[in-house]
Amino acid sequence: MRLVHYMLILALSFCVLAAGCGWVSDRVASPVEGGAGGPSENAADQGAAWGAQGLPSLAEIAAELDGRKRESFTPVEGHRDGADFDPALFNSNVVPTPPSATYTPSYDPPQSVLTDLALAIYTFALPAYTGGPVALKLSWSDRPAQGDIFIGLGNWDKMTWQWFLPPADDSAAFPDLSPFIRNDDLCVAVVAVTGTGTFVLDELQFVVQQPPVADLQVDVDSGQPPLTVNFDAGGSHDPDSPITDFEWDLDGDGEFNEPGAEEAARGFSSTAFEYTDVGTYTVKVRVTDKTGDKDTAQREINVTQGQPPVADLLATPDAGNKPLAVSFDASGSIHPDGAIADFEWDFDGNGIFNETDNGEDLARGSSTPPAFIYINVGTYDVTVRVTDEDNDSDTAIAQINVTNTPPNADLQATPTSGPAPLSVDFDATGSTDPGG
Repeated sequence: MRLVHYMLILALSFCVLAAGCGWVSDRVASPVEGGAGGPSENAADQGAAWGAQGLPSLAEIAAELDGRKRESFTPVEGHRDGADFDPALFNSNVVPTPPSATYTPSYDPPQSVLTDLALAIYTFALPAYTGGPVALKLSWSDRPAQGDIFIGLGNWDKMTWQWFLPPADDSAAFPDLSPFIRNDDLCVAVVAVTGTGTFVLDELQFVVQQPPVADLQVDVDSGQPPLTVNFDAGGSHDPDSPITDFEWDLDGDGEFNEPGAEEAARGFSSTAFEYTDVGTYTVKVRVTDKTGDKDTAQREINVTQGQPPVADLLATPDAGNKPLAVSFDASGSIHPDGAIADFEWDFDGNGIFNETDNGEDLARGSSTPPAFIYINVGTYDVTVRVTDEDNDSDTAIAQINVTNTPPNADLQATPTSGPAPLSVDFDATGSTDPGG
């Protein structure tokens, strides 16, 4: 039934426009080509009939178009109060209540007829438009129901009306307004209202569409894998048109909307992504407004391996005579951005960690293992190896010098004097060796 409304409005409006422009004096209301609804089945036949009655052909219209001297129309040129509909053209069930207009439709199909619509025609002179997106926005103080408002613009290139059911913001967007401006700068708009009731239209305003401005924020932009980053493009905005799409390139490969996380995030202003590989990722969000204009914002995400741990080792004492008991302390080892997961020991300095025959395996995991006793003279490079959760490691060395105390010799002689020949017994059993 909405299509019936549409085609009826379209037919009436085109006839009114043609008459108002002085092209024809007698027209039969019949469906013609429309924007949203597409061409009707009998549009070609009706167009031929109108041509026979004096409607200029498209070739004749094209000959009149002397090129568009468009730069930019001013807000005043693109503005009409609701009461400014053209009284010389057909209007139905609309009265001026300056500066507004009051629309009182009683259109209740299928019993209603065309004149039950509330319809008014507004003319604009737009002498300086260079192209680019434009929107015609309606402002109501008492708005009809969604779906009961129709905006029609005369397309001078095709000699047809293009019709729009505006969204909730009551604006019809045009990527290019040039086809709707005649060579004498005339632009004609129709506002038609179906349904029943009393509604007040305050103003109509053509506005030059501004592109959207993309904005992208993150909660963290660097860290170790796996790194989860929350992205927020909610600060993106458009001065005069709603943003209709958000597209994401989360892996930084320059491609938007790839299957998976990017495809799932499309249309949402925020999303999260986990980075498992080290690298620098240029993440982008691309926003699009109702007219198709786009803007992109980006942020760099640095996923790093992280800093390794730093080993530290103290030995007490670090030198002495055998047997030498040495206490080791690696608790001063640090990790700048994580935790130390393991301590491994090489007490005997042979370059092998965690041996089972000397207690190294029992000391594993401890930063302060039990003292180790050195029974042999020598120099020992004792090493501790610390490892973090990423399996990065560092070592520290403490050198232990084990020495031997010299023996103490003792000699007894019996007797120590007498006439020759003198027999003497010697006894060195009193000699001692503190070190062994």
